Amino acid sequence: MSTDTTSQTCTITVDGVPVVVPAGALLIEALKMQGIDIPNFCYYQNLPAQASCRMCLVRIEKMPRLQPSCTTIVKDGMAVEVNTPEITDMRRGMLEFMLADHPLDCPVCDRGGECELQDNVFKFGHVDARFTEDKHPIPDVDISPFIYNDAQRCVFCYRCVRVCDVWMDVGALAKLNRGSHETIGTFDGWLDCEHCGNCVDVCPTGTLMHTSYKYGPRPWNLDETETTCSYCADGCRVRLGSRGNVVHRSVARQGTGINEEYLCVKGRYGFDYINSGERVTQPLIRKHGELRPATWDDALEHVAKRLGDIAKAKGADAVAVLGSTRITNEANVAIAIVADALDTTQLSYKPDFDLATFMKSVAGRLATKADIASADTIFVIGGDPKEDQPLTAHQLLQPVLKGRSALYVASSRLARIRKRASQFVHLRPGGEAVLLLGLAGGSSDVSAKSAGCAPSDVEALRKALEASRRLVVMVGSECHGAALEAAAALGSLLGDGERHVTYRPLVEDNNSVGAYDTLGQGVAYSEVIGALGDLITASTPSEPT
Repeated sequence: MSTDTTSQTCTITVDGVPVVVPAGALLIEALKMQGIDIPNFCYYQNLPAQASCRMCLVRIEKMPRLQPSCTTIVKDGMAVEVNTPEITDMRRGMLEFMLADHPLDCPVCDRGGECELQDNVFKFGHVDARFTEDKHPIPDVDISPFIYNDAQRCVFCYRCVRVCDVWMDVGALAKLNRGSHETIGTFDGWLDCEHCGNCVDVCPTGTLMHTSYKYGPRPWNLDETETTCSYCADGCRVRLGSRGNVVHRSVARQGTGINEEYLCVKGRYGFDYINSGERVTQPLIRKHGELRPATWDDALEHVAKRLGDIAKAKGADAVAVLGSTRITNEANVAIAIVADALDTTQLSYKPDFDLATFMKSVAGRLATKADIASADTIFVIGGDPKEDQPLTAHQLLQPVLKGRSALYVASSRLARIRKRASQFVHLRPGGEAVLLLGLAGGSSDVSAKSAGCAPSDVEALRKALEASRRLVVMVGSECHGAALEAAAALGSLLGDGERHVTYRPLVEDNNSVGAYDTLGQGVAYSEVIGALGDLITASTPSEPT
């Protein structure tokens, strides 16, 4: 591999000091790489440039006016001044404008301690308040079951609007009114969206906030623990903020995990079960018809004895051992060890996806984030990533919205992801197998009739997939049996060995693949349920023990 990076870097001068930065980078990002923090509000990584707050202005040689560093591309030989009295005064002036109609309620604002406006005022100091006009007080209102809006705190960076448009492809937030009466909100007062809360976490002030965190502990009072979301198979990284053994919020942060700052509604707001008073926190053993608290040693000894007695009396296979797609690999391995100790063959779990059939049939490797980002065609069949794997949906939407990828969807449901599809084929339930037969070269008329769609839909979809060179196939749980086998082998069925095909099974639970890897195919779930019924019958005493 060549080590020549001449064409990939360029040299610029920052306050008289030459530095080497990536060619084609935004100036604000290039400066950040050099440890130079340029204050800003509207700029946000992974969002299109806005250049509305004017806090990031810098002086560039030969330019008649100060220039926004968030929209300026670096060029070789560029000379930049970022820390002069002129620039400092300009930033103080911009802060003065922002505070002209901003309430000074930092002591009660839930963003206190994490507010970018507050940080910048502290940093630059000496911000005058020369405006004597009355402020426009606006009461905070709930705009979602999870989000409230205190519009008078807004600095009009439009991060939330862009996140809603570009990340979520929803467009629920908008700019309302004009001039000094401008606000960010919704036209009918209520968010018609997925309630993901990403707009809250990118807000630099206390304008949009989590209702569950309202008047809660300050961020410096929280113990933050990084963990993995316990819902879908995306495996998002979350940061739980707790105080006194009570979890108060769940957030994501840039530079952490595969999701960066993205979270869906479940990962961000679905943590109440942790604090539930109905959770069993101590083992219970039934004695004389009542469940009574016990120690872990007593409980484990009791369970081991009962299972051993049943296995001896009824045979080892009278005991069924069930793993789970929602617990860790280590826990499932421990469950398998228990089954081995009991000598039972009734070891299984309830799968949410037929991974055994899929993995046996898959003709290619599983799709990574990089595969999705570089695909020219993405085909979703029998599922909806927005419901099954929200982060995957977010990742596939980015190249689609930028015009780098074409999305095709075939489903019996009105999948939400179809909104951005180049073609959506609405199937009758169970029509996936015959559609795939038609795509593989079968009769379009016969396939369309059986699948419940038009022959022209099958033909158009087939041509699109055959024209692809980097194809990602996402297979949902609506596909099963022959349809699942055909979907997993779609790349081979289409022919042309030049095509790069990867696959993504849209499994739903957080450790579906881990359960499959650790427990294998196991026995049929129905057989285990039958054995479990026998176990319940066998273990029910005639008299309270």
